[in-house]
Amino acid sequence: MPEGVERKMASVADRVQKHNESLKAQGGRIIHKLRLKPEAAAALACLEAEDGRSATQIINELLIKNTGC
Repeated sequence: MPEGVERKMASVADRVQKHNESLKAQGGRIIHKLRLKPEAAAALACLEAEDGRSATQIINELLIKNTGC
């Protein structure tokens, strides 16, 4: 792999790690390997395509809007 590509990948990894640490420090959670039923996956893909939001943004919004917790 070219040297510049390795540095860029490390930089992205560093940014993700800092974001994850900040999220957890604020009380957030990281859920690995979330499993969706096919219907839910299709619905999520539809929502992502509608306005370009990420799955993370959509899930956060749905959980915050639709719970009284």
